[in-house]
Amino acid sequence: MSDVMREMRLKARDNGRLPMQWTADKNAGFSKGDKPWMRVNDDFKEWNVANQENDNDSVLSFWRQVLGLRQKEKDIFVYGHFTNLPEYENSEDVFAYTMTSYDGRSGLVLLNFSDKEQKVELKNGSWGKRLLGKNSDEFGEEGVLLRAYEGAVYLGC
Repeated sequence: MSDVMREMRLKARDNGRLPMQWTADKNAGFSKGDKPWMRVNDDFKEWNVANQENDNDSVLSFWRQVLGLRQKEKDIFVYGHFTNLPEYENSEDVFAYTMTSYDGRSGLVLLNFSDKEQKVELKNGSWGKRLLGKNSDEFGEEGVLLRAYEGAVYLGC
């Protein structure tokens, strides 16, 4: 029986889950009990919803923007066709792809996974307004410079 329990613990979905960190209060505001059945992450006093609620540069704000964009542009980012950009297909630093809707509208997603700035240049495509990210509003002929660990989403022209 101990082998079965060990296997269950190794394969359980709960290994990747932690209670939501709502506040810097006891148990991260997740539970009023003495001890929640799942351990609260040690960093809950710094990283919690209450601390990030009014910070436009917070992780919470970022995810709200991403989910809002996904909802607004469903035809592109939910139901669209995914295409890896060949220029960056083997890159360790930049992940770049497009999503194209059934009616031909498209979005460009650029993600810099390195700790250094990355200049992103594309051979094909015409990209206009930035929908998400803090970098340049327009994707010019010279491309765009992504800061360390930065991402950006552009709408096709």
